[in-house]
Amino acid sequence: MSQPKDPSNETLLELMLQHSRYSHFKKIGTDDYRDPANDHFKLSSKGYADFKSGEFGKSLTSFAKKEGLEELIEEARKTEGLKDNSFPKNSDTKADPEKNKEVATNLWKQAESKISKKQVIAYLTEQRKLPPESFEDLLGGYIRSVSDWDGNAVLLVPMIDAKQAQFAAAGSSFKVEKVQRIILKKEGKEKRQLGGGDSIGRLTYFPPLSANGESLQYLVTEGLENALTIRSEYPDHHFLLTHGKGNFKHVPEFLPKAAEVSIISDHDAHEDPKKNGETAAAELNQTLRSKHFL
Repeated sequence: MSQPKDPSNETLLELMLQHSRYSHFKKIGTDDYRDPANDHFKLSSKGYADFKSGEFGKSLTSFAKKEGLEELIEEARKTEGLKDNSFPKNSDTKADPEKNKEVATNLWKQAESKISKKQVIAYLTEQRKLPPESFEDLLGGYIRSVSDWDGNAVLLVPMIDAKQAQFAAAGSSFKVEKVQRIILKKEGKEKRQLGGGDSIGRLTYFPPLSANGESLQYLVTEGLENALTIRSEYPDHHFLLTHGKGNFKHVPEFLPKAAEVSIISDHDAHEDPKKNGETAAAELNQTLRSKHFL
């Protein structure tokens, strides 16, 4: 039996930087991520390097195996749509953006699991302490509960383009080619994005809690928890979730004329103050004002 292909360094690096072991790494330069407390070690799309021990390597897969992160490698393979023993046997998915979109689309269309839904609700209410009224109307339509290839409960949050967001705002079905997955495992949650792979701007849209579809008030947040924590306090607001400050630039294309916009950003402890969430939000603020939004 042939061995499954190694995922690309780029895909594995993205997943490693979301893992609890490396999520505190800071970006230094264009392709250099280091532990602020031990900056002699770095990860990049070209491999890894430990300047203290003199150990270097071009394969992040080899490094991940050495560190006992086989699950991360499997996740990277799935993200790229490569065949492996844990992927569906009848899948002909290949490692290319269009296939990734197809996998994301099929995952979104997958029938919801009652068991997963129960776990997702418990996660939101018991672990994240979110009020049920802030998300009950979203279940099944704007967010979904499914099981992944390994049987884990997954909270799916769709990331859609501006045109599909218009359908979502009208209460119509919308096409999904990219999803944010919150995978609930015994050892804790993991966030993974799947799909996209192009320059199209995709955000998450939630309708006003009050069902006031005519409202021109919009609230921009970075993540799901930010939005659901305050959604009941802003019942007439449409919500746009960017899933990171880098997507703030796509917000204007999602807004109708005369929209009134509020922005809430994370306070990132970035070494360069010009690269934190607040700065990105301020830049969006200026852009929106230049386009005559309030």
